[in-house]
Amino acid sequence: VYHRIQHKNNTDKLLVVCVVGFAPTNNDMRSGGIGYKILMTRCGGMVKAQKDSYKRVYNDDGTYSYPRIAENMLRKKGEHYFENWEICGSRSEKGGEKKFNLSEWVREEYTPALHALAQQIEEETGKRVVIRDG
Repeated sequence: VYHRIQHKNNTDKLLVVCVVGFAPTNNDMRSGGIGYKILMTRCGGMVKAQKDSYKRVYNDDGTYSYPRIAENMLRKKGEHYFENWEICGSRSEKGGEKKFNLSEWVREEYTPALHALAQQIEEETGKRVVIRDG
């Protein structure tokens, strides 16, 4: 049976910010270097389920239902689950809808991770690491 998605909200979305660093050989970007994974962060947060929710089950004729049985449960009311959020520059919420605050993420997660990697590279190589943003 062919089942088509009625609208984009029906597809599972995952938004991740991935940050990598590059240390060039002999300070020359064209001569290669070593890549480092700095950070991977899912854009979202934990929220409390407002109600019980169940998986969609398709029938042979193409119709569907949401049977309220234990094997079919996605979320239970009151339990926390991860919710994907839209990225926003500096707001954490707009119109009652939570947003992924990018400036807060840079300040609290990205910058400390970048400085920790720089310190690790300095200890491994004995060379001073200069970070150029932008």
